[in-house]
Amino acid sequence: MWKVLAAQPTTALGPGGTLIGPPVTAVRWKSLGEMIRLMAQSLETGTPMPYSGRYSRVPQRHEGLPSHLTWVLEETREHQPEGERATPEDQLVTAAWERLRVWLRLRAPESYASLRPGASDRRIEQAEQRLGFPLPAPLRALWTLNDGVTGSSAGAFLNGLALMPIETALETCEFLADEMPGWGPRWVPFTADTVDEPRAGDFIDCDTGLTGTWARDEEPRMHHTPEGGLTLPGALAHIVEVVMAGTDLSMPLMGRGSARGVAVGLLMVEEPRD
Repeated sequence: MWKVLAAQPTTALGPGGTLIGPPVTAVRWKSLGEMIRLMAQSLETGTPMPYSGRYSRVPQRHEGLPSHLTWVLEETREHQPEGERATPEDQLVTAAWERLRVWLRLRAPESYASLRPGASDRRIEQAEQRLGFPLPAPLRALWTLNDGVTGSSAGAFLNGLALMPIETALETCEFLADEMPGWGPRWVPFTADTVDEPRAGDFIDCDTGLTGTWARDEEPRMHHTPEGGLTLPGALAHIVEVVMAGTDLSMPLMGRGSARGVAVGLLMVEEPRD
């Protein structure tokens, strides 16, 4: 699709005519159409677009005013120092959620419109004070990006579940702690079937980072995969990959098996027979 040309000397020179910084290699596309196709693919999936032999460009939505799309230059993985290649879980959540937001904005604008603004650090600190313990970094990152969704069904795009606003999550957590036998002392619900009257959803164990499922009329249970437990970054990455696959695929890791489709601007998840 693309190839890296031989390095060309940079025009930035230091004293004595020495080069400043490493030489930059270029990417040459087979055609303008090929470049536009890969750019569109990058926009839809949030995956890096080749920029040079060392760097890629990653699309991100700038939330400032006016809101606009920007491309962030990132060093490719093979050029990062060995000790910096492990990505923290909060960054994995941020990357997956950003990909999902770009996709929703392009393909399911009504679902995108259901997203609430991100929570401030102060708001998250207040939530931690109310809980009596710190939130795990992945959940903090997620709520910093978007403090849940509005009460409409448009927000139920996480395998038929919706990201709860912080206040709703705290109220639900207090209810479950009082009413549900076996509810862990440091478990926090973060998704629900509806954010107006939550009756089922997912929770995270703030000690281990593993997630599980809860329902008002059932015993809570942890999610399980062939590799073991399921973390928030792992669960979110799986959902994002399924959403962006472009076909109806089962999503068994979180909740019941289901299929996804877009109608009237909404990303909806239903039973396959429906």
